[in-house]
Amino acid sequence: MLSIGINLVNRDFNRKSALVYHICDDVTGKVRPVCGADIELSDNGDASDLLEKLREGQPLFAESVWDDEWTSEMCGRCRRVCLSVESEEKQSKRRLVRHRRKEANANLVKSYKQTILKQRLNRCPKCAAAITMKPPPGFGDGAADCDGCGLKWDFSILAEPDGRFLVLADDETEQHSGRWKSHMKLDAAVEWKW
Repeated sequence: MLSIGINLVNRDFNRKSALVYHICDDVTGKVRPVCGADIELSDNGDASDLLEKLREGQPLFAESVWDDEWTSEMCGRCRRVCLSVESEEKQSKRRLVRHRRKEANANLVKSYKQTILKQRLNRCPKCAAAITMKPPPGFGDGAADCDGCGLKWDFSILAEPDGRFLVLADDETEQHSGRWKSHMKLDAAVEWKW
């Protein structure tokens, strides 16, 4: 069933705001807009009246009393999807395939990050001693303390579904920063560029 989702968009340096209406599909088990936007507010009302007006070319929203502050509009991408000649069932199947592919890629990237943490970042970049991982501070993916040389460092892993990855590392004093770029299929030793 198609429903309505609403997103608040600030325009004109936050002086004017617009409520952007999206058509949402629950084919993935979660209500998501067909255009892929992030919706903040969800009306979850039935979208059949809005779609009927859209297909007949009628005005979708009445003029607001507070027209100088708020406007209501329909998402252009959702509008094009709803006016396309494909059937709703076919579009829903394509959305489900896209969602499953994105989910599979996200799981693959997550497994790559775990493999990099366990197998490739288990040595100190300074003295090559074994290190123990700890929870990362802030937005990083990991942190480690070296008992041998006393180096305390944290790092972020940027991985892609095709196997390429980049690890960015900084020490606690922020005097040294390193980067390591490689591929999951390459079993080469870590070569840091400090």
